[in-house]
Amino acid sequence: MTTDYHNTPHDSAFKGFMSKVGNARDFFDIHLPKNIKQLCDFNTLQLTNSSFIDHKLRSRLSDVLYSIETHYGDGYIYVLVEHQSVPDKLMTWRLMHYAFLAMSQHLQQGHKTLPFVVPMLFYNGKITPYPYSQMWTHCFQFPELANELYFNPLPLIDITVIDDNELLKHRKIAVMELAMKHKDLRDDVNQIIANLAQAINQDYNDEDDIDKIFYYWFYTIDSHSFTQIIKQLTNQIHNHQGTIMNIALRLQDQGRKKGHKEGHKEGHKEGHKKGRESTQLEIAAKLLKSGISLELIMESTNLSKDQIRQLQ
Repeated sequence: MTTDYHNTPHDSAFKGFMSKVGNARDFFDIHLPKNIKQLCDFNTLQLTNSSFIDHKLRSRLSDVLYSIETHYGDGYIYVLVEHQSVPDKLMTWRLMHYAFLAMSQHLQQGHKTLPFVVPMLFYNGKITPYPYSQMWTHCFQFPELANELYFNPLPLIDITVIDDNELLKHRKIAVMELAMKHKDLRDDVNQIIANLAQAINQDYNDEDDIDKIFYYWFYTIDSHSFTQIIKQLTNQIHNHQGTIMNIALRLQDQGRKKGHKEGHKEGHKEGHKKGRESTQLEIAAKLLKSGISLELIMESTNLSKDQIRQLQ
């Protein structure tokens, strides 16, 4: 059975005392780090509503949160004070979690920059001195790695500045990165298609990968040369032609559905079926004109050889 260390008379007394602004003002004047205290306008100190904290978390905290305006414009500093009479190895992480929630509430109120939230721990336990580190990164299994990760710029993968030739070396993710980098077709279209074809031809990706990424790419490029792009791509790849063609068909079909919304209703199934067949014929005609093979068009549109030949 887990002991609820925070449901104690110590917590009640501490919270009741610290809920008075005058008491809190002296507490912060004495205990706040000097470099933070010099920013604070203590005339603006006020107890802050912390109803944004979920019930489970609030039951673990003494729940004393103050806001203070700074001497420099509209900035805010929040001071979170938590009381402990029994040491808790993960307490610094819980304080940081609480601090992040307070930051989130601040942003939801319409502020555009993050506030400082200063977590402070007040301890009066039997074990002395307090036995655990006050570095929240020491809660991790690998604290040195945590320090390196969280106290340096976070990893950034900016594909807009990575050369395509480098992206082609990225094995399974090359197709995804190239498609997302060139979602607007701002560069040489022919070279982009050649690079995408090369990435596909490396055979790192299965049908599901190709379907997801090229559905995204065809949907976002919004190019007037859509049919020509399909032709160039299918001519340069060694496999997955059927998947590429099926994506083109689905997108064309969706475009038609938007214009015929009523076709979705149960009472118009026959009209919907005819509309789909008409779409398939239109696509097949464009593909024939572009020089796509008869067998590939049959596979992609589910039309018969005779139906396609009638379009010639």
